[in-house]
Amino acid sequence: MKTTRKRIIFAAVVAVVILAIAIGHAIKKRSGAVAAGVEAPSSVVEFAPDDLTTVSRRTLSETLPLTGSLRAVTQAAVKSKVVGSALNVMVREGDPVKTGQILAKIDARDYVARAEQTRGQMAAMAGQLDIAKQIARQQPRAGRKVFGTGTISVGSRQDVLVVPATAIRTDGTRHRASWSSNR
Repeated sequence: MKTTRKRIIFAAVVAVVILAIAIGHAIKKRSGAVAAGVEAPSSVVEFAPDDLTTVSRRTLSETLPLTGSLRAVTQAAVKSKVVGSALNVMVREGDPVKTGQILAKIDARDYVARAEQTRGQMAAMAGQLDIAKQIARQQPRAGRKVFGTGTISVGSRQDVLVVPATAIRTDGTRHRASWSSNR
């Protein structure tokens, strides 16, 4: 057992010596590298004037010179029910909008003038209708008087009675048609 014990002790001593030599060599190598780095002259880098710029805060933009066509992912058609000049545009391109939101105000002077003109025409037609009604009421009386004297025939008397009634209906129909179309 003595020999086995001696061998173990000898192997341990050899391992410690080898380990000490390896650690010493590693420390020497590191200190040599640090000393060489400090002593070695550093290389100088020179920049051209175009390589340097003054730093400032600004927006950076990248552009790509490409050709082609663009198609919107979502789009909406904006239509006006009337034609006219826009007096006030309330939104700009890219602003979010909601359904039913007023986007612009259109000059209504032309439409107001046309409405007033139509109202005047309607008043004139109403006056013409009143006159036609009065004439229609008076013509049958005059026709009866003339027919009573025997001056006109029965057919002419029918024309005197039927034509004014037709005129009243026609004028009334025109009056109602113009009133409904101008609303």
